[in-house]
Amino acid sequence: MILIIPAIEIKNKICVKDITPLSQEGREYSDDPIEMAVLWRGENAKSLHITDSDGYCDGEYPNGEVIKKIVEKLDIPIEIGGSIESIEHIEYLFSLGVYRVVLSAKVSLDFNFVQHASSRFSYSKIVPHLLAVSGILQNGEEVIPYAKRLHYHGVKRIIYSDVETSSEIPTPRFDFVKQLALDTDLKITIMGGVSSYQQLKLIQEYESLGVDSLIIGKALYENAFPCQELWRINERSLKDLGPTRRL
Repeated sequence: MILIIPAIEIKNKICVKDITPLSQEGREYSDDPIEMAVLWRGENAKSLHITDSDGYCDGEYPNGEVIKKIVEKLDIPIEIGGSIESIEHIEYLFSLGVYRVVLSAKVSLDFNFVQHASSRFSYSKIVPHLLAVSGILQNGEEVIPYAKRLHYHGVKRIIYSDVETSSEIPTPRFDFVKQLALDTDLKITIMGGVSSYQQLKLIQEYESLGVDSLIIGKALYENAFPCQELWRINERSLKDLGPTRRL
């Protein structure tokens, strides 16, 4: 079963997105990132992806304490993405207890930096984020040759974002993702674009090829999947979500 990873985006210590209630009488959801993280864990999330929109500058890390509290509160791996482009920044995030660091799309194209960070902190802990448009990276290079190069030099996993923008609603380029998996032998996490149960079923077919996980943000917050109605109903009886907290 492909792993679904809820995404939480934090800016100025609050969540950028809130869950949409199913009705006017439905539960009101907090913009507290810690409460949101606990909620996703209560709904059986096995991992969380946090995007820190404020980042790290001159030794200041505005959301550091929030991220640390999330790590302490939950019993699942937490990965952090955002504008992560320095060794100092990576060291700080690992000092908070995060499991994995996702490099920014910009620095992921700096092959030497990817190599340096991966060899220093472990190839299982550092993940490049390849952001493309129709299979072309931001520097004009094709995705598959660059991904092959990363894999040849030790990279184990990538996060991949590439949507078909010619349609009214952007969707992942499923055939290309399949080819990427076949050609590289990388573990692949898809990020962005998936917004329906039918798309989930299609991606599930690629699990045996190495496409083993999917980061979803907006669609989860908008209750795009049938099972979420049951989640929302069940939440009404949950007061503390105690089992999700560390003992």
